[in-house]
Amino acid sequence: MTEAALLGAVLAGFAVFPGTATDALGGRLGGISSLRWDAKRELLVALPDRGQDDGKKAYAPRFHEFRVHETGDGGVSLELASTTLFRDAEGRPFSGLIDTDESKLDAEGLGIAPDGTLWVGDEYAPALYHFSRDGKLLDRILPPDHYLPGENSGRTNNRGFEGVCSSPDGSRLAVLLQSPLKQDGGKAGEFSRMLVYETADMKKSPKDFRVPRLDPAAVDAEPPLSRKDLAFNECEGVSNTAFLLLERDNRGLGADPGRSRMPAYKSVVWAELKKGKTVRIRSLDLLAVLKTGGLDPETLPVKFESIAWGVPARGGRTLWVAVDNDFEPEVPTYFFRLLLP
Repeated sequence: MTEAALLGAVLAGFAVFPGTATDALGGRLGGISSLRWDAKRELLVALPDRGQDDGKKAYAPRFHEFRVHETGDGGVSLELASTTLFRDAEGRPFSGLIDTDESKLDAEGLGIAPDGTLWVGDEYAPALYHFSRDGKLLDRILPPDHYLPGENSGRTNNRGFEGVCSSPDGSRLAVLLQSPLKQDGGKAGEFSRMLVYETADMKKSPKDFRVPRLDPAAVDAEPPLSRKDLAFNECEGVSNTAFLLLERDNRGLGADPGRSRMPAYKSVVWAELKKGKTVRIRSLDLLAVLKTGGLDPETLPVKFESIAWGVPARGGRTLWVAVDNDFEPEVPTYFFRLLLP
């Protein structure tokens, strides 16, 4: 995989589910916040977040598995194969409610271990959860103390662990913050952070890397973007020292009232780990790729939240990009498949 290959990405089909679609347990299918391709099982695994209305409606966190089918016109379709609830050590389902005495979970990032178990990033704590493939809790790992929420330090409210991904050989697991810590400037800060664990010993202190954010002045947008409008939403491993990062603005279909429906920035950033920080190398403009593929950016949902490698196709590598529709019935869920040379 090279930087040039990333920049050569083209749209090679997409699947779309209406906002009213249901999952295998009868719940609403949506809110997709992370994706991973499980090569051993040949399934695309999708992770919804805490549910409708930002954790104010009851929802049991879960994950879905999809079968990928090629269509006759060179496109792609997805078939829902299963839906599995996450359960605590006593077998009780987790809750997505923000105010609850139950075990709560805002699942935002997903990693698949070599043995098929799942690593899930929780935005509430923040914390890293380890689950069996049938959804039972195996372990819970808290980050270093300076990540935990405090009055003037720790993760910014609702901006916790957003991306979880493995290096290709499975020896490293990276956990990405959506926005800077409070002591790093909060939503207006110049850099977020990423923790990198050695999977041979997950109890060992992780390495802590600064992740520089986009300079909003580099984007031609009206009204202009600020750093508060930007967020990291996903990561994907390229090597032990290189990762793809999904970074986006807060504009598009389903944006908060008063914000523009015209998106200005949705990008996949090639970043490399060097001396305690990540260095931005190249960026793929997702809006340009989708527009070239015949889609109107103004019709696309605001929350581009997932990227994941897929099964090779047409002699190249594939990269999936999915959106989070916030479980809104009028906003569809898209799964875009990009082909890299």
